[in-house]
Amino acid sequence: MTNPGSNTLLTVFTIVFIALLALIIALVLFTAAKSILRKRKGGNLPLLVVNARVASLRGEGESHFASFEFPNGQPVEFELSEKEIGLAQGDAGRLTFQGEKFVSFKKFTDMQGTP
Repeated sequence: MTNPGSNTLLTVFTIVFIALLALIIALVLFTAAKSILRKRKGGNLPLLVVNARVASLRGEGESHFASFEFPNGQPVEFELSEKEIGLAQGDAGRLTFQGEKFVSFKKFTDMQGTP
C-alpha cells in the first residue's frame, strides 16, 4: 500500500521543480534577447569620432574598462578589447564608438591634439 501523503509531496515537488526550471529558462532567454536587441540597436547608430582623454581605467576579473572624458567634461565608459589594454590614464586622442560599443582609440602624437 502506498502512503497518500508521499504522492502529494512528490506532486508538489515536481510542480515546484518544473516552475523553477521554467523561470530559469525564461531568464536566460530574456537576457539573450535583451543582449541581441541592444547590439542591433547599436548597429543602427552612427559611428562617432570625437576628441577625448582617458579619465580612468579599471579591471573586473577578465574584463577591462576605460572611462573617457570629452572636452566638455562629459564622461563615457567602455569595455576594452585585449589590444586596447595598453592605454594609460591621461592619454588624449580620437575616440571612435557606436552607441555603447567601443571601436578604437588613437592617441595624439603631438601637443596640438592632432593624430
